[in-house]
Amino acid sequence: MNPLNKKSFLFFGGGSGLSNILKPFVNSFRDNVDYNLSIIVSTFDNGGSSGIIRSEKKVPALGDLRKVISSLSSESDSIFLEYRFLNKPLSPHTVGNIILENFLNKNRSLIKAIEEMSSIYLQYKATVLPATENYADLVAAVDKKIIFGEKDIGKYENKIIDDLYFQTTDDRKLNSPISNFELIKKSDYIFFAPGSFYTSILASILPHNSIDAIKLSKSKKIMFQNLEEKNFVEKLKFFFDKTEGLLPDYLVSSDKVIENELKRIFPSIKFLYHDFTNEKMLVHDYKKTMIFFEKKLGFLN
Repeated sequence: MNPLNKKSFLFFGGGSGLSNILKPFVNSFRDNVDYNLSIIVSTFDNGGSSGIIRSEKKVPALGDLRKVISSLSSESDSIFLEYRFLNKPLSPHTVGNIILENFLNKNRSLIKAIEEMSSIYLQYKATVLPATENYADLVAAVDKKIIFGEKDIGKYENKIIDDLYFQTTDDRKLNSPISNFELIKKSDYIFFAPGSFYTSILASILPHNSIDAIKLSKSKKIMFQNLEEKNFVEKLKFFFDKTEGLLPDYLVSSDKVIENELKRIFPSIKFLYHDFTNEKMLVHDYKKTMIFFEKKLGFLN
């Protein structure tokens, strides 16, 4: 990848899918290429360490933010931040979650807490932002049931749900941080990272203002299909309806089978095949992902 001018790249997502493709992305650039990188991260995980801190402190989930910072840190810092305590009273917390919570307590602002942690640990130039600074629950309607929380909604990842929304004490406060709106609108390229369709991709863009900003931007929009994802085109229909008409310009996938269905239902979306699979078929392979960013994104220039 060799943009002629300085470009602005923005990633939306959460979980392992987002963090696993960031380092291959930044390492696909040559050292002399200048660019802006921003990442907007879902903050609704209610399981594990994040869930405990979130419930006790009534703050947004910190775990996915930690993963992003860790993924762009040095190898030794990443190992340190990802270390998970095995024994009480600190189990099941990670070092990174405890550090980020400490910065949040100190700054009384999640954005400032992320900035302070990033200034210490980030090895690459990037701006990491939460999808929202407000505490809220992710809620899904599926099979005539209401499912509360990202942890349980994740069990329905292979189903087509009826609705996805947030529950909060004050809907007016569930806004993206004001700094996100202009950043999104002015981005040259927006990536919807691989990951859980409902709890990572949609959860990172649904807080108020983000979808409007994406629609107002003149960016090229690229969505990654998660590996081994089921019913993807049906989920894309849900995405289109939920966002009131938003679609990516490109879909990047390791599944050739869906190309014809995608072209039939969403002919405006350009299909890009690339093999990202690793031996375990669980996460995007590092080298294959880096090759994609190096060689397959020439069409973006």
